[in-house]
Amino acid sequence: MSSKTGTGTDFWSPTYWSTRFTTETKFEWLVPACTLVPIVGDVVRELPPPAPGRWIWDCDWDCFEDGGEDGEEGVWGVGGEGGEGEGEEGEGEGGEGEGGEGEGEREGGEEVVNILHLGSGTSILGTQLQTYLSSPSPPPSSSSPSASPPPSSSPSPSPPAPPSPPPPPPKTQTSSTPKCQVYDADYVPLPPSTAQEEGRVPFLLVDALDLGSLYKSLPLSKGFEGRGVVGEGKGDGGRMGGEGGKGGGRRGGKGGKGGGRGRGGGRGKRKWDMVLDKSTIDAISTGPLLPPSSTPSQSLSGTVGEGEEGLPADPAERTLLNVGRVVRKGGRWVSVSYSSTRYDFLPFSPSPSPSSSPATSSAPTSLPKPNDKEKYGWRVIRKEIVAMTSLPEGRLVRDGRGERVVYEPETGIWVYVLERV
Repeated sequence: MSSKTGTGTDFWSPTYWSTRFTTETKFEWLVPACTLVPIVGDVVRELPPPAPGRWIWDCDWDCFEDGGEDGEEGVWGVGGEGGEGEGEEGEGEGGEGEGGEGEGEREGGEEVVNILHLGSGTSILGTQLQTYLSSPSPPPSSSSPSASPPPSSSPSPSPPAPPSPPPPPPKTQTSSTPKCQVYDADYVPLPPSTAQEEGRVPFLLVDALDLGSLYKSLPLSKGFEGRGVVGEGKGDGGRMGGEGGKGGGRRGGKGGKGGGRGRGGGRGKRKWDMVLDKSTIDAISTGPLLPPSSTPSQSLSGTVGEGEEGLPADPAERTLLNVGRVVRKGGRWVSVSYSSTRYDFLPFSPSPSPSSSPATSSAPTSLPKPNDKEKYGWRVIRKEIVAMTSLPEGRLVRDGRGERVVYEPETGIWVYVLERV
C-alpha cells in the first residue's frame, strides 16, 4: 500500500531522479550490493523449471510490433506465383497454414534465465550480480570490483547504505546455476558517464506503470528461431510467421494472385524469469493515486488498444499487476524494502529456504481476501530482515529549538521473495 512521507521529496518523480543521477554518482539504497547478491543467487538456483512452450509469448501476436531487425522474415510469407482466381472473388480457396501455431524451435545453446533489475538507476547491483552468476568459480578478491558502488535508482526515503565492498564469491557455482542475463531498467535514461562505463549490463528504459513500455522491454528468445507457417493455394499465401512462430498461417483467401508458400522466420519474445528491485516499490508507493482505468497502452487485457476499468489506484499495487503480466508463472521477484508491511495485500505462503527461520520470517499482519491471488498474480513466499538501520550515537538535528541529538530505534530492512502465480 502507499506510504506517504512527510519529507516533501518527490521520490516517485522522474524529474527528481534525473536531477539526482547527474550529481550523485556513488550511492546505494538500503543495503550494499554485496549483501543482496548471494540472496538473489540462491533464488536463481531455486527457480522452478519453466512450463513447456514458455519460449513463446502466450498472448496474441498482436501484442507486439512486427519482427523488426531480428524478425523481418516473419512479417510476411514469401509468396510464390499462384494461379489466378476465376472472376472477382474466384472460386478456389487457399489452403490454411499447414502448421497452425508455430512452436519455438530451439537451435541450440543453454537456456538463459532473464533477470529484470527494476529501478536500477546508476547502481552497480546489476553488474555485480551478473559477475557473480557468470563466475564458474569464486573470483579472486583482487579482481573484484571497486568497493565504492554508484547509486541506485531504487528510490526510497530511507537512509543510504554504507559503501558496498566487493561482492562475495559464489557459494556454489555448479550445474544447478543456470546461465543468466541481468538487465538494468529505469524510467529515466542513464547519465552518459554511467551509460559508458565498461562492463555494465544492458540498460532498458522501462516505466513499470505503463504496460506498453513493459511489453516492449521483453527480451528476445535468443537461440530460438520462430518457425513461420506455410500458406498454400490460391490467395494471399502465408501471412505472419510471427514473433517466435506465433500467429499461424492465415487462410490463403479466395481468388487473386499469390498462392505460393510463405514461411516466416523471426525470434520470439519471452517473459521475464525474475525481477529484482531495491526500494523501487517504496518510491513508487509515495506517488499520487492513479486513475482507476488504463490507457490503451496500459491495458492488462493482453491486447494493446483496449482499456481496462477497475484497476487499483494505488501505484504500488498497479505496479505488481503490470509487472506480473510480463513475468512467467513460477517466476520470482526479489524486493528489498524499508517497510515491514509492504506486501501485506498479497497472500503469504512460506516456502522452505536455507536462509529462512521462524526468527526472521513472518506472515503479514492482515491476510488478504481469497481472490487477491487472482487479482495481483503474486504471493509472498519469503520475508526476512537482512539489515538494520541504526545510529547508536544519535542524529544531530537543527531546528527552531536549537541543536540537539535525536536517538531513533533500530528499524529493519526487509527482503521479500514473491512468486508469480
